[in-house]
Amino acid sequence: MLLCLAAAGGLRAQQVVITGRVLYGPTGRPAARTWVVLHQVAMGGGGQPIDSTRTDARGAYALPIRRPDSAAIYVVSTWHAGIAYFSEPIAPGRSTSGLRTLYVYDTSSTGPAVRVMRRLVTVAKEKRDGSRDVLELVELENPGVATRVARDTLLPTWAGAIPPVAIQFRVGQGDVSPQVVTRRGDSVAVYGPLPPAERKQLSYTYVLSATVRRVSLPIDQPTEEVDLLLEDTTAVVTAGKLDSLGSEDIGGRRFARYRTPSLAPGARLAIAFTERRFAPESLIPFIVGVAGLVLAIGFVVALRRKPRQTSVVVTSERGFTEAGANPARPRHCDGHVGAHHAAPAAQPPLGVITREGEPFARSQETSPFAPPADPSREGWWRCAQGAGASPSPLRRGWAFSLCAAGYSAPTSRP
Repeated sequence: MLLCLAAAGGLRAQQVVITGRVLYGPTGRPAARTWVVLHQVAMGGGGQPIDSTRTDARGAYALPIRRPDSAAIYVVSTWHAGIAYFSEPIAPGRSTSGLRTLYVYDTSSTGPAVRVMRRLVTVAKEKRDGSRDVLELVELENPGVATRVARDTLLPTWAGAIPPVAIQFRVGQGDVSPQVVTRRGDSVAVYGPLPPAERKQLSYTYVLSATVRRVSLPIDQPTEEVDLLLEDTTAVVTAGKLDSLGSEDIGGRRFARYRTPSLAPGARLAIAFTERRFAPESLIPFIVGVAGLVLAIGFVVALRRKPRQTSVVVTSERGFTEAGANPARPRHCDGHVGAHHAAPAAQPPLGVITREGEPFARSQETSPFAPPADPSREGWWRCAQGAGASPSPLRRGWAFSLCAAGYSAPTSRP
């Protein structure tokens, strides 16, 4: 019995009760008998309803969290005129947690224009490719008495201009769901509902390419305040009225901070970035490209070049030609080494021997180095044996002696 009472007391101690009220915004009267839903949202982003109840005559509600999760947050929602309204998130800590009053409104597609209460523009430093990331946070306020909704796809709830040079546009997290925000030309368009009397924050990012050295921030509607955070602290900001607030350290990164007062439509606001400093690594693509081009040209030249064929032909003891032999200095028929003489005006190719005064000619055989069938027919002369033999009529200075073969040269052609 004591154990059961202790367990029950422990469960009651763990239980948390969420309380609050729902009222109609314009009049402040209670929204009686309205459904209220309690949601549990995990830190990873997943959420689910865990309980619901109706408000009483005073518009009040009480929703218990029987097993609160310290790693989750809880929100309360209610519906009116087709629009969902959410309370602020709360982390369970005490046994009873009270939420701010939740107001609901009727809807309208007309009314006073939605106002831009604040525009925060953060420009990161230049990346390796020269581009810059930009983050914009815009706070919107509906000054009307009804929740503003879009009439159709051509008339959004709100639209604001962004720089025409902006690329890679993306919608970030904020009070306005990314599913109802899009880029339309050079403007950001919001198609979701905007309730009155509270500010809604919209966030989006885009990129400025490396060629953008100066960017103008368009002011197409009254803007209560513009804040600039520039990681390029040497950038120059131009505006009609501008306050420099020094530098600020955010997450280990240093930013120059500027602020403008209320700006009218068409006001001038521009940022001029410093010229990009030379970086040695920027030459790497150029060097690689030049090296590749040089290699390609060398490869093409090597393919087109014809290989040279150099052969040395000497005469064997049988009168046949032999390729590849190492030529020696010419010898006379007596076996002595002779001196070189001046080369004639026209010399036959090496290894082709002719008679005096006759034009040189290649062998009749298929190979240019093959011996002729009849040596005497093509001027293959033999030297006489012995030291006293008359010298060969071959031209001195380059021809080879045939004396070593033991042949004698005829004096006339048979």
